[in-house]
Amino acid sequence: MARYGIPEDDIAIVVGIDAKTLRKHFRLELDVAFVKANAKVAESIFLQAVGAPAQYYPAGHPDAGKLMRAEQQRVLAAGIWWERTRGGRSEYAPLRPKPLGKKEAAQLAAANAARGTDWAELVDESRAN
Repeated sequence: MARYGIPEDDIAIVVGIDAKTLRKHFRLELDVAFVKANAKVAESIFLQAVGAPAQYYPAGHPDAGKLMRAEQQRVLAAGIWWERTRGGRSEYAPLRPKPLGKKEAAQLAAANAARGTDWAELVDESRAN
């Protein structure tokens, strides 16, 4: 039930135990089910965003050669959603700063070394550069 997003309190009622007891004895199962559910939803949205070819049952399977899953057409809204949430390209998300190289990071650290310390007023900042 946790795999389908049913709250732990509701699962405990169905099973007939207290929610604390459920969490105590089935913590791993509850956590794993939640992760598997998220992965399944992410897979579905991903396939909608990029499309997927038709799949057939493999040789050796009783239904070998029969259609297992039809071709998944691309859905523009799924691609947009993926980019905004997983790709970090939302119009509301702040731009990610370009990471500094080793030299730039060292120069910035040296220039700001005295700031916020007791001896900051002793450092002549005009000579720092």
